[in-house]
Amino acid sequence: MSENFVRKVAPGRISPDRGHESVRARLGVRLAQATGREALALELAEGTTDAPGLAERLALLARTPRKEQAAALFRDEVRRQQEQLNEAGYRALRRIAEDDGLPSPSEVMDPDRALAGGLLAYLYDREGWAVGRRFHARDAVDLRSALAPRWRERESALAAEEVRFWLVELWARQAAALPERGLRKLGGIWPHAGAFLARLRPGDRTSGLDALNALPDSTKLEALLARDPEPRSDPVRLLRLRVHLMRGEAEAATRLLDERLAELAARGAFVYEPVPASPRTSDEEGLAEAADAEPVEQDALASTLGVWLAPFRDAKRSDLAEGRVREALARKREAGPLSAAAWGLAFELAEGPEARVALAAELEQAWRRGEWSPESLGPLVEALARSAPTEVPRWLARWATPWSFDAVARRARALARLKDGAGAARALAAGRSRGLWQFSEEVKAFDVWRSLAPADQGAGP
Repeated sequence: MSENFVRKVAPGRISPDRGHESVRARLGVRLAQATGREALALELAEGTTDAPGLAERLALLARTPRKEQAAALFRDEVRRQQEQLNEAGYRALRRIAEDDGLPSPSEVMDPDRALAGGLLAYLYDREGWAVGRRFHARDAVDLRSALAPRWRERESALAAEEVRFWLVELWARQAAALPERGLRKLGGIWPHAGAFLARLRPGDRTSGLDALNALPDSTKLEALLARDPEPRSDPVRLLRLRVHLMRGEAEAATRLLDERLAELAARGAFVYEPVPASPRTSDEEGLAEAADAEPVEQDALASTLGVWLAPFRDAKRSDLAEGRVREALARKREAGPLSAAAWGLAFELAEGPEARVALAAELEQAWRRGEWSPESLGPLVEALARSAPTEVPRWLARWATPWSFDAVARRARALARLKDGAGAARALAAGRSRGLWQFSEEVKAFDVWRSLAPADQGAGP
């Protein structure tokens, strides 16, 4: 095949009204390559400007001593397209770079030139915060609108720097909701500040972030808390409590706890304002919770006491709070019946084996007085399984459960907390044989059974 024929294929050698110049240019390049004319192929490739043509030209340069020229050509082409580049164009350039061993487009782009908001959102999401922060968006609103839905789908996987960027650039500017799960990545007081941040007016969000960043200096935070419409609400006082403990102000922390306990004792009827907790996908033993499992009984007293104990435990100052809470529970037992959750907390806070024996005797008396029916013992068994496992077998035998999947799975989870995997597996097998379960419930039961049954079970259920 002659060189003249190859040249005639190139777009400049054929009448322009025939069109498809880029296609014919690539054809000429490939014909030159096929006949071993690398220099001619490079010459013809210089006329190609589309992505496939650029890829072929770079591939040709990469196979010659002029590899530096390939890198320079790629950099110039990326920067030429930079201001109008979108995600699809960027990904095409990145594939070319990967094929030819060239740097990523983000490494050669000019950081002083603006990017489209959608492309910058893609860089933040796919190439990381360290890459995205090098550039700025042509339109900041476009960036926030494009980044918010991307990060919302993978909030739990975000790094701490990305969560901080979310708070400052998305949440504070009302472009996205508060990343409550992501706050756990920041450590310190941040995982416990979600309720406080959620209460802030949009105009106070930046000030709220600055106040938390300034800790342990609490001047800015106190100024914000003083403007809260409900300064004595649990979220506000619990945040103050954690700040006192962070600053080593034990007297101020215990004074807040004493005030709350006095309120609970004075009201008689307890009011609990829930504080968001970390989401749970499995229980303490890794046993998956059924999506439609029966809820564990809660009451205002036990919930409130547990929430107020948590800051002291997190700060390793349980000694300041547990005695006070233990006394509050004792006064409540004297005044009337306790809920299952409150009994569980009482066992958890009991001082030593003798105190647990005395509590067990009181609980037995409550059973004999008829404060519990056999069908209502589920929450009590679950509470005891967490705080007093040795008391569970007696109450488990008294617990009357139907053979529905939810009830059987609840009993199996209680047994699993006692490290009785074989007993939990037998409960599931017995429930399957006696209950009328749906197919989806049988599948869930089998998955739980398989995770609990011991390996040497042999011919058991």
